[in-house]
Parts: sequence; C-alpha cells; structure tokens
Amino acid sequence: MAEILKFAKEEDASKIVVGYPLSLKSEKTLQTLEVDKFIDDLQSFFLLKNEPVEIVTFDERFTSRMASGFIAISAMSKTKRRDKSLVDSISAQIILQDYLDKNINKRN
Repeated sequence: MAEILKFAKEEDASKIVVGYPLSLKSEKTLQTLEVDKFIDDLQSFFLLKNEPVEIVTFDERFTSRMASGFIAISAMSKTKRRDKSLVDSISAQIILQDYLDKNINKRN
C-alpha cells in the first residue's frame, strides 16, 4: 500500500485505475472478491494517510488474451514471450488505455 501511495504521489495521480475481473456473464468471481478486498484496503490506507486518491475499476475481460496475442506476433525472444509479468504489464497498459479512451469520449 505504501509503495502504491508513494508512486501516486511521485506521479501526482488523483486517480488509480484497477482492472476488475468479471466473468463472461458480467458476474463477480472469486478473483473479483479479492480485488474488492484490495480496493477496500487501499481506500482505507489512503484515508488513514489523508490522501485524496480516487480508485476506479475498469472491466479487464480479455486483456490477458489481447496482451498474449500482441506478444505472440511481436519480435520478442521465445524466453521473453513466456514471461508472465510481461503479459500482466501489457494487460495493465490495455486497461488504462481503454479507460482513458472511454472517458475522453464521454467528455466530447
């Protein structure tokens, strides 16, 4: 929690976007409940530290598959393509970009 807060302060972030794992039927899963708990804990920590950072969720369905597809067609080495953290990193980028695209379009 402290590392997230430190990063938010360094980047002057007023909002944190968290990928929200729903089932294909848009229902909560066991992982969704874990994310809900994480968000509650993070919000409590920010309140305790008197930091006004908003936490928003964004549907993350299919982002791992999209990231894996991107990696598969890239020129990366086979070893690098197997790195799970790379899939997670690209998935996070997809979630954030989708969030930004959706919210920019709302304003226009």
